[in-house]
Formats: sequence, C-alpha cells, structure tokens
Amino acid sequence: MQPIRNRNPLPIQATVNNRRNRGRLRTTDLTAKQNNLSGEVLDLSATGMRVRFLGKTEFKQDELIGMTLAWDTVSLPVRGKIVWVRAAGRKDVQIGVHFEELNDSESAAIRKLAMLAGDAAMGK
Repeated sequence: MQPIRNRNPLPIQATVNNRRNRGRLRTTDLTAKQNNLSGEVLDLSATGMRVRFLGKTEFKQDELIGMTLAWDTVSLPVRGKIVWVRAAGRKDVQIGVHFEELNDSESAAIRKLAMLAGDAAMGK
C-alpha cells in the first residue's frame, strides 16, 4: 500500500458533489498572479483551482484570464475561465477557475505543482 501524499484533504462533504474527475489538493504558499494582483490558491486540481484575493477586485463569471501560478522557485503560466465569483468577507473575493486549452505537458506540470504545494501543506 502506498502512503497518502496529502493528509490534509478537503472535508468529505465538500467532495461528495465534486464535479472534477480528478482530486483536488489544498495548497500552501501557492499564489496566482494576474497583472498587479496576487491571490492565494486555496486548492488546486488538474482541471482548475480556487483562489482568494484580498481587497477589491473586478473578476466576472465567464471571463477568460491568464495567470501565473507561483510556488517556491517554480512558476507556471495557466489560462482559464472564471466559473464562479463569491464574496469572502467584507472586501475579499474567491474565484473558481477552470483551466482551458491545456496540453498534456501543462496538465502534468499542474499535477506536479499541486503535489508539491500539497506536500508543503502537510509540512513535508
């Protein structure tokens, strides 16, 4: 039996209605940067991510965006569509992004980055 790499999964209830065909991992110190904005990636999968931005932002559902994922010395440009936008507190916002137009090597790079950042969340 192989050890579980990310022992900090999302709660069971949150994953029951998970429409992703691949799992998602909570991450630590992973950022998503777009222009002058920098947000905290809360969880990441091979097909998308959830990002929290502090302060006022102007994201709109169905908007196509380009971002750079950054963790430690690794940076990875990604493209995606904002599938939802939600208030997170009085001034903050969370967005759900579905990655678009990924080739096999980009998908593999995202999976590897998710595992690295997920292991960091575990303190490994």
